[in-house]
Amino acid sequence: MLRTVTITAATLFSLVWFGLLALSLSVPAGAQDGWGQYCNPRYQFCIDYPTGVFEDRIEADNGDGITLVSTDDDAELRIYGVMNGDELSLEAVQEILAEERDDREVTYKAAKENWVVLSGYQGKGEGRSIFYQRLETNDAGDRLSGMELVYPESARPTYDGLIKRMSLSLTPPAN
Repeated sequence: MLRTVTITAATLFSLVWFGLLALSLSVPAGAQDGWGQYCNPRYQFCIDYPTGVFEDRIEADNGDGITLVSTDDDAELRIYGVMNGDELSLEAVQEILAEERDDREVTYKAAKENWVVLSGYQGKGEGRSIFYQRLETNDAGDRLSGMELVYPESARPTYDGLIKRMSLSLTPPAN
């Protein structure tokens, strides 16, 4: 026996609305707000980054990470993992990073049990940029995940607002 089903406009609207709602829930959260996530398979860490700001993606040949270049070619975001073969303390790593480059003036340092941050200026004169670098360590202390953002001083209002989410989303590498 065949049954006739009548669909009203309100029912059709509800079905379409629920379908769109289900579709929006299936999109990753970061994609909805202009953020994506990079996860490194070699070191097994992840970080959020603004997909609308960075588009060019250069993968490292050895699988250590990626370099993202801003859409205006002014900023560069390096996301990487590295072995800490000597199992240096994070404070020692921070000091090495602070002293390794002559073109950098470190104006801010912070450290906690499993992370360190360095920030300051890179270069001199009109071409001077701001850099922000954060590293996380795993529980074993033998691997580090890191992010380093370099951007022009003129773009400070844009990038300073993005750093917090990126740096707080950086996860430590696997043991």
